[in-house]
Amino acid sequence: METVTITTFSTYGYGSRRWKPLLPRRFPPTALADTPTVAALPLAGQQPSCSEYPARHRRSRDEGYDFDVCPRQGECMIDDVGAGAEYRPRVFISYAHESDAHAESVRELYWFLCSRGIDAKCDLPASQRRQDWALWMEQQIHAADFILMIASPAYRRRAGGDAAADDGRGVQWEAGQIRDVIYRDQQAGLRRVLPVVLPGATTDDIPLFLRPSSTTHYRVDAISDAGLEALLRVLLGQPLEIEPVPGNRPSLPPRPGPGAIRVVAGTGPSVSG
Repeated sequence: METVTITTFSTYGYGSRRWKPLLPRRFPPTALADTPTVAALPLAGQQPSCSEYPARHRRSRDEGYDFDVCPRQGECMIDDVGAGAEYRPRVFISYAHESDAHAESVRELYWFLCSRGIDAKCDLPASQRRQDWALWMEQQIHAADFILMIASPAYRRRAGGDAAADDGRGVQWEAGQIRDVIYRDQQAGLRRVLPVVLPGATTDDIPLFLRPSSTTHYRVDAISDAGLEALLRVLLGQPLEIEPVPGNRPSLPPRPGPGAIRVVAGTGPSVSG
């Protein structure tokens, strides 16, 4: 962990001049020190529709919103913005605190996503204040356009009901909430909950209720544009492959009949020879 010691002092109190040192703060991960803050992926497709970003748009049935298209069944909250506006999807990162190295990898992923124009959320900044954690987790899951479930052995064990009651209560609670999201609307949940396999993890670490063998997961080779490209394209609505627009149908003439058969006007076919 990189820290910086700040010797400057600041005042506090009700008008009295007291002094306190500013405590060290963590720097961004080293790998992100010189990275740009905006990522432009090549071959970008069309701007995402409301069905792809459900958590930022609220419209009532009276306004003519197509509830059948919305994965959240009309609870979506995409802001009404003009064409060309920059989308900043909200992404909640759900993971298990199973080692310092794993937590640091998640922190690096969190900072990287934020640097790429994504409104990412995880518990690290929230842990600096007193929280009602059950409420905080519910709010994050409800507000997220996408939920990244970071695969690990501890996450799979806790999410699968194989952990003791006091073993990772947070993940057990989060996984239950996420399972309910998928159970309520399986197609919407398939698009919204994304299993992520960081370096060092395997698909065997994905919880079974996410169907690791039959549904898509996102393997991260490195915390970089190249290593995260597939995931970034989904989150930012910039697919590598897009469906072409159908063009005009050509007029294709039929083959003529066999040479031995000719049609005479006003008569049926006749055979020559």
